[in-house]
Amino acid sequence: MISAKLTNKLHYNEKKVKAHRAACIHAANYLKDASEMNIDEKTQRLRDLIELNQAARTIAAHIVLGFGTDELLDNEKMIDISAAFMHRIGYGNQPYLVYRHFDTANPHMHIVSTTIGPDGRQIQLPHVRSMPFRTLLRDLEHQFQLHHFGRYSIPAPSEEPPKTAQKVQLDRQPKKQAMTNALHYILNNFHYRSLPELNAILRVYNLIARDGRPESKTNRHRGLSYYALDENGRQSAPMKASAIWFKPGLDWLGKKFSENANLDPTALQRTKLIIDLTVRQKPPDHKTFTDTLRREQLAISLSFDKDHMLNSLFFIDFAAKTVLTLADLGSQYDPASLRNKLGYDPFPAPVKRPEKAIAPPPSLTLRQQPPSRRQRPHLRP
Repeated sequence: MISAKLTNKLHYNEKKVKAHRAACIHAANYLKDASEMNIDEKTQRLRDLIELNQAARTIAAHIVLGFGTDELLDNEKMIDISAAFMHRIGYGNQPYLVYRHFDTANPHMHIVSTTIGPDGRQIQLPHVRSMPFRTLLRDLEHQFQLHHFGRYSIPAPSEEPPKTAQKVQLDRQPKKQAMTNALHYILNNFHYRSLPELNAILRVYNLIARDGRPESKTNRHRGLSYYALDENGRQSAPMKASAIWFKPGLDWLGKKFSENANLDPTALQRTKLIIDLTVRQKPPDHKTFTDTLRREQLAISLSFDKDHMLNSLFFIDFAAKTVLTLADLGSQYDPASLRNKLGYDPFPAPVKRPEKAIAPPPSLTLRQQPPSRRQRPHLRP
């Protein structure tokens, strides 16, 4: 549902402009150019129309159009694309603002308008999964010689993405919102080079991504689903990447893998130094070892197989937001080497909490017969 709080949409984009992460490149059907107006002037033009229909619950439109990372688009072409798009969906005569964002690898724009027309009637927005909308995108690709639309969303998120990620706790938060917020921050701020490395980060936040078993339909179609994990590692129902507004599927992640291909040497040097210093302190047990690393913003992400054998080991530098593997660190930091130096296993398999026993339901096949006269207790006065 599109939020009725129009000012939230504008402030979200204007904050990006102030942070030099976006630019307002066009103001359509305004009396002034975008560069000549402040936020109050931009808002007032839209409010003039909103006042024509005070009974409407949905008054704001916030649209995101994104393109592939290989597209070379200047501002003029983006403006032309936005004009063609708005005309095709019936918003050509509406006042709208176009913001070009620079905070992701792929070029994209946010368009802010109102659903109230000059006659006071609401103008319906198209459904993004409808065939007419998909046809519209294909027509625009052909018209402007685009390779493909990288992403699109109607509506976009109603508020600014979170500035940090919180562990997902299903018993305290709505699942989809909690997972989306955490994923948006993690996927756009951490440096990871593969799906296993990404999962190393996600496990810290009680999340995991799966691309399906080999030969499964999900795997064949390059699908991806995200799951929340409980305290015993059990998975929640899946949330498909295509159901998340920025659609972080395998193709989206593949671009991130390429961007992060080169490991930050500073993060590698820092991680080795922290591990060395921690080992020299001779922490008495694995918990103290882990806690000491965490105080230095270094986390260990482990996974075990069904036989409780160590399956994968990653170090996550939260200061540099980088994942490091044993191959990156070298043999002197593998489990056997650290075990010899510390005198105990620093990576023991977790002990799962016992599940609560559920009492079986009473039998419904045998009727409870009242005790016979002889079985009845004799009560003396």
